Parts: sequence; structure tokens; C-alpha cells
Amino acid sequence: MKIFLIGVLVYVGILPGLAQGQTDNGIDKVQAKCLKTHSGTMPRAKCYSDAFEAWEKNIAQTYAEMRSVVPTATKHSLETAQKAWETFRDAEFDFIGERYANRKGTGYIAIRIILRIDVLKPRALQLEKELGQIKGTE
Repeated sequence: MKIFLIGVLVYVGILPGLAQGQTDNGIDKVQAKCLKTHSGTMPRAKCYSDAFEAWEKNIAQTYAEMRSVVPTATKHSLETAQKAWETFRDAEFDFIGERYANRKGTGYIAIRIILRIDVLKPRALQLEKELGQIKGTE
């Protein structure tokens, strides 16, 4: 049990620092600030939960904006790609949920949220990049 708790603390403490350098996204900055000001497992889980919700919102907003700016001929492909990604996301979330369903301890709450963020964040960043390319800003 002690080894597990040490592992959780290392995972929860180190992972945000590694992920933080990947992008200059405001979500990462807010999450990092939250994690610096909270030390308990559950308050830190709330930081991750807030970031998770922000990534979900980011995906929804960016996707909606992309739908409004892509040429009509491209819209169907975009919608098909998004639906396929949503199917992948849901399957990954089910897998994460099942892997940790019977685990005891509050540390697993944060781990589940972090793993779910790891599914959302790449899609959000990909959509942002593609939107920038479509708009000619990237």
C-alpha cells in the first residue's frame, strides 16, 4: 500500500510538469497554478477535473468553429472524423473506468481523470492546429 501511495504521488506530482511543457495552452497554465496551490489528493483531483472539463469545452468550441469555416465539400469528412474520434474516446474512457473500477484509494480518482485528459488533450490540440491552418494563421 505504501508503494502504491508513493507511486500515485510521483505520478500526480510529476506528470503535470511533463505535460506542461508541451503547449502554451491556457488550460495547462490554469491546471499548473491550481496544482501548485493545492496539496491534498482530493483538491488536486478537482484541479484535474476542472482541466478535464476545460479540454472537453475546448474540443466542442473548436470543432464548432471548424464546421463553420471548412468548405461544404470538406464538412462531411470533418464530421465523420469527429464521430470516429468520439467513438474512440468513449471506448478509451470505458477501458480506463473498467481498469480502475475496483481500485481503492482516493489517488485513483486523480489517475482516472489524468488518463482521460490524456485522451482529450491531443484531440483538442489537433483541432486547434487544423483550425489555424484553415484560417491561415498557422
